[in-house]
Amino acid sequence: MRATYNIPSNKRLAWQLVPAADWVRDVVPALSLFLHVESLALCDQAPAGSAACPTDIGILYLPLEGVVDASAERQRLQCEITKVEAEIGKAAGKLSSETFVNNAPPAVVAEYRQRQQDWLSRLAELQSALRALG
Repeated sequence: MRATYNIPSNKRLAWQLVPAADWVRDVVPALSLFLHVESLALCDQAPAGSAACPTDIGILYLPLEGVVDASAERQRLQCEITKVEAEIGKAAGKLSSETFVNNAPPAVVAEYRQRQQDWLSRLAELQSALRALG
């Protein structure tokens, strides 16, 4: 989430966690140290205006108010979405060309398919981040 919202890695933030299991409650102090957080509070539901990150220990939430400039972040995410959509289009264009698919080495075609999947995953992440901003 730090990368998605362009938050410096050394900035200590207040996070919230909906734990996936009871044992997670016992290790919150250790998790706080490992995650380098200002605070890690347990909660039962998603806090309003927060970005979510599902993990094995539960769902981590980062309340965005006061952490990011929502307007500037929306604009930045929109620009990045436009760039990612262009990359998806390039890969789709190559893969829709019978000439390319039939004549290119199989490894190259596989690389373009993987590239397209990677860009689609990135697009989903960016759209999710944009929705979290409201």
